[in-house]
Amino acid sequence: MNNKLEQIIETYPDVEFLKADGFDKAVIGVDLQHYRLIYDYDLAIQTLVEDDGMTLEDAIEHFDFNVLGSLRNDDEYPIFIMTDFD
Repeated sequence: MNNKLEQIIETYPDVEFLKADGFDKAVIGVDLQHYRLIYDYDLAIQTLVEDDGMTLEDAIEHFDFNVLGSLRNDDEYPIFIMTDFD
């Protein structure tokens, strides 16, 4: 678990956050309107490359299909944002 995720859980002890398994290092914040974890897309991809040994291309394809493709668009699921457009 990363320090940011630990801080969020400590700050909101009564909230049961739905987490994206294996991407704790990519948590960057919390949506205060619906209390959803916010993940950085690039950090999630980096996690697949570093922890699972995927190539960058394989990590993007895997993540987009298996993670983003499985999320419903409602107020319970985590949010993934992209901040680097280079």
